[in-house]
Amino acid sequence: MERPFVVIYLVGVCIAGLIRVIQSRKYQRSEKPQVSVLELWLMLLWLIASQILPMVYGFRAIVSFANYPLPHFLSILGIGVLVLSLWLLRQSHVDLGQNWSPIAEIQADQVLVTQGVYRYVRHPMYSAHLLWGLAQGLLIANWLVGWSGLIAFALVYWVRVPPEEAMMQERFGQDYLEYKQDVGAVLPFVG
Repeated sequence: MERPFVVIYLVGVCIAGLIRVIQSRKYQRSEKPQVSVLELWLMLLWLIASQILPMVYGFRAIVSFANYPLPHFLSILGIGVLVLSLWLLRQSHVDLGQNWSPIAEIQADQVLVTQGVYRYVRHPMYSAHLLWGLAQGLLIANWLVGWSGLIAFALVYWVRVPPEEAMMQERFGQDYLEYKQDVGAVLPFVG
């Protein structure tokens, strides 16, 4: 275990938590939040894989049998990817403003946001979490702990995004279809 890189990752966890706490204070809860049991379980799995497991690993070398050597330049690249993911997460919240919700829902006064980072990808928060999962694997050189966040994120993404896209299409109609045609889902120009 390369402790400095694990510590850097854990600092990133704290910064991401702070970003979410600040944004959550602005959130106005809808009357009937609708979250499936599967989505709740996958979100819990993602929390464990991307935050709790790395935290435990940082303080106790659990599953050290799965450690692997990682060239320092890849870990340093991981720092850059982590910083980029934190910036993108924060900027996504800033650009989305009052339209953000921790669950898939359409708010009464919601508008279709297509400026800022939303000009390049439809789901920049998911892009940030994709980068986060990659950074986790590059900073925590352990096959189980390092890559668990990316795997859990992929499961959450495949469960959450289709209903979110359907809701956006239903609410914004042709405007969303045109936006979807012009802008990639989590990577610019892809899907």
